[in-house]
Amino acid sequence: MTYKGWQIGNNKIDLCEEISIWAGKYGYEKRISTTTLPGNYFLVTGIVNNLNTQPFTEEEYEGKQYAMLTHDKQTVNESFYFGMSLLIPGDNLVETFHAPEENADIIKTWCVKMKPDANGLYNYRAYAAWELRDKQFRERETFINLIAHEALCINHPIIIQL
Repeated sequence: MTYKGWQIGNNKIDLCEEISIWAGKYGYEKRISTTTLPGNYFLVTGIVNNLNTQPFTEEEYEGKQYAMLTHDKQTVNESFYFGMSLLIPGDNLVETFHAPEENADIIKTWCVKMKPDANGLYNYRAYAAWELRDKQFRERETFINLIAHEALCINHPIIIQL
């Protein structure tokens, strides 16, 4: 998807995003390119945190991938366990932060500030796992292990040569 002419301060930027999904996976990948952002501007994405009462977890995988993840009864009526995570390449990560609880444009969200990598791209993967899809996801450790496995696969891709 392409967005042209977004007004940021006195500047206009263009943004193009490409989303990749895979059968059987609990997430998707997003690649974003932009025209040059003004000054100290960054791209920000995040995970809503208004129903999370458990610890926010940040994990690092070999210095190449960084995860932010939550796991709690984060569904409507707080009835079912639901894990959410963002997996961010180290080349894109600036910092994580919590948005204000109220009186702001973005509220109740755990955010990641991102910079472009050496190729000018912003990359991240978003994951969600719900206990109604698989009862294993009632357990926080199961969700953490899923994200760790995904990071391992990204950091060590299988290469087949014919």
